[in-house]
Amino acid sequence: MKIMLNFGCFAKLPQFGLGAVLVLCLAGCGSPSQSVGDRVLEAKYLARLDINRQPLEMDNAEWGTALYFAIKPTARDLYADDFNSSTYEIANGQTVILAGAYEDEPYTGRITLKHSNGTERLLAHIFKGRLVNTATLTDVDGQRRASIDYDRRGYPKHTREWDANGTLTASVDHQTGTTTEPGGGTSPTLPTNPNLPATYLEFSQVEIRGWLVFDQSEMFFPYDGALVSFHDKAKQQLARVENYAGGKPVGKVTWWHPNGQKHFESDYVDGEPDGLATWWRSDGSTEHEAFWQDAKLARATTWDLAGTENGKVLNGNGTLIFLHPDGSKRQEAIYADGELSDEHWWDAEGKPLPSAPTFWRVERPRIPVAP
Repeated sequence: MKIMLNFGCFAKLPQFGLGAVLVLCLAGCGSPSQSVGDRVLEAKYLARLDINRQPLEMDNAEWGTALYFAIKPTARDLYADDFNSSTYEIANGQTVILAGAYEDEPYTGRITLKHSNGTERLLAHIFKGRLVNTATLTDVDGQRRASIDYDRRGYPKHTREWDANGTLTASVDHQTGTTTEPGGGTSPTLPTNPNLPATYLEFSQVEIRGWLVFDQSEMFFPYDGALVSFHDKAKQQLARVENYAGGKPVGKVTWWHPNGQKHFESDYVDGEPDGLATWWRSDGSTEHEAFWQDAKLARATTWDLAGTENGKVLNGNGTLIFLHPDGSKRQEAIYADGELSDEHWWDAEGKPLPSAPTFWRVERPRIPVAP
C-alpha cells in the first residue's frame, strides 16, 4: 500500500549545497516575527492542500497559494484502531488519504525534519499555513549549516550557509540576487557548462534507501530528476551527470575526469545498464567497453595502457582485468552467465585486497561504478 502524501515544501537553492533543502518560493502574508506557539510536528505529517483539501505536488499551478495542514493524530497510522474510512480509501491497491484526515484549520507551529540518527536536521516555522520567521538547517553533528529569513509575504529575503566548522561561507540577498562570499566579495557570474542540467540536485543532497535514491527532504517518493557532482569547490569542473526516475538511473549517464576528458558513459533503463557502456582513461584512451542486454553483461573487453586487449567476456562468460595508473593489476572481474561471479583486488603495491561480500554486490543500487 502507498500513502498518497507529499510534504514538498523544500525547493532547491542553486547557490547552496546544504541550504538547498530550504524553501525558496512560498507565497504568504505572515510577519517574519510572527509567533507560532509551542506546537512541533514532523514534516511527514504535513501536506499542502488545494481547494478540495487534496495534497498537492510542487509543480501544481495552485502550489503558490495553497496552505499547509496537519494530518490528524488519529489518521497517521494505517494500523491504528481509529484509522477509519473517514480518513482514507483503498483504490487500485493504493491507500489514498482523504480530506477528513486533515485538521480543519491551517497549521500553526514549528516543523522539524530528523537525521537518521534522530538529531534535528531542519527547524522551520509556519503561521496559518505559511512559512514565516527563520528556517534553520543543522548537520548530523549539531552544527548550523544554513538558514533562511522570510519577508512579510513569506518569500525568502536572506540566506546564509556555514561550513562544518561554523564559518560563514556564503550569504545571498534574494531581493537583489547577490551572493556574498567571505571577505566581502561577490561571486562572479560563472560560465554555463553545456553539460549541466537546468535543474538538478547534487549527490550530497540525496540518500540511498534500499535500492532507491531519495531527495533528503522527501519522506515518501523516490527522486525524479538530474543528479550532478563537481570535481572542484567552484563547481566549474563537472564530474557526473545522472538522470533518475523513481529513484533509479535512467537515460544517459556521463562522468568526466578533472581535465574534462570523458570518463564513463552509458544508457540506463529502469536502473539497469542497457547497451554499450564505455570507460576512458584521463588521456582519452579506452579502458573498458561493455555491452549489457536484459540486465546482464553480454560481452566486454578491457585494454592495458598500451592499448593491448587484456580481458574478454563473450556470451556472458570470461574475465576482465583493470589496472592501476602505473599499469599494475588492480582488479580481476570474473563473469558467468552475464553476472559477476567472483573478483580479486590488489593495492598499488601489488598486495591482495579483500573482495566485497557477495550480498553487498547483489543488493547495492544499480548506480554506475567505474571499474
